[in-house]
Order: sequence, then structure tokens, then C-alpha cells
Amino acid sequence: MNDWDALNQGTGREGFDSPGRFDLTGLRKLSRREAVRREPARREPARREPALREPARREAARREPPRREQPRREPARRESARGPARFEHRSLVRPYARTGGRTHPGQDLQLESLVQTSEGGRRYLGAGTTVQRFICDLCVDVRSVAEVAAYARLPLNVVKVIVDDLAAAGAVEIQQRGMLLTDRSSQDFMTRILDGLRAL
Repeated sequence: MNDWDALNQGTGREGFDSPGRFDLTGLRKLSRREAVRREPARREPARREPALREPARREAARREPPRREQPRREPARRESARGPARFEHRSLVRPYARTGGRTHPGQDLQLESLVQTSEGGRRYLGAGTTVQRFICDLCVDVRSVAEVAAYARLPLNVVKVIVDDLAAAGAVEIQQRGMLLTDRSSQDFMTRILDGLRAL
């Protein structure tokens, strides 16, 4: 036996590998539905809602009621029952610097001397500083010098000098207690004088 014959000679396993030895009747072909079921489910991408076009947006804006802006409420100012608000000093100016260093007025002014704003003083004629204008507003109603000092929160002599300057400029009128006819009782007037002195 040559090499060619030995190469083509059977090995004796033809009987074992023969298809006839296997039972293929139990195998069946999968249907298409079963094959689809066994395939992993595919996730569908989320559907995006179509964006509103410009005309649709305008129509939606028209249907919405307009928002009303409520006005801002300013805090109510509390008015003192005894009189107007007191003068607030926001500067570091010394009291006597407001009078140029003067400590005594040109005329004799008492605590009970009455001060009243003139017609020119109502328009701030002769009142150049903030304190002078405050005194003109305060003395539209007749006030004593003690009251003016209490509301202005300044030393009494400083107020006397300022009031004297206003009187010289014609912004206020100064009268003694007995020279001014008024319907206020003496008791009421003296009470206000005492209140002004206590506030100093």
C-alpha cells in the first residue's frame, strides 16, 4: 500500500458520524413571531412636541389676561401729636458754626418771645440755610423761642441768633407775649413753654 492509498483510507468513524444515527424529528423551525419575541426590545426615542410657531405664540399671549402691576405703597409718616417733626441734623457742623461764632442776638429775646413767619418768609425770602427754612416752616403757626429751640434741637442761644437774623432779613416777625393778640389761653402757652424747655 502506497502513501496515497493510506491517505484516502477510511478511519472507521464513518458509521459514528452518519446522519442516520441522529433523530432530527424533534427539531422544528421557529416561527417569525417567536423569533421577534426573542429579540431584545428596542427603545423608541421620546417624541418631542413640535415647538409653537410665532403666530401660535402671539395668539396664546393674546388669550392670557394682562398682569396688573400693583403700585408700591410708601410707608406712612407718623406725625407727632404735639406738633411737626423735629429737625434732623445729618452734618457734623458745630452748632455755633451756624451763627459764625456769635453767641448773643442783636436784640433781647426771651424764652417766651413769639416768632411768626412773614409773607416773605413763607417763600423763603431771607432764609438761605436749611435750619432757617425749617424755622420758617415751623413758625407759620406762632411759636415761642423755646419751642423753636426744642424742635430744631439746637442750643437756645444759637436759635436766638438765627431767629434774630431771620427777623433782620424780614423772614419772621418777633413780638413779645403782651404785644400779640391771640386766642390761646395763657395756661396752654405756658404748657408749651415748659414742654420746649424739657426737650432742650
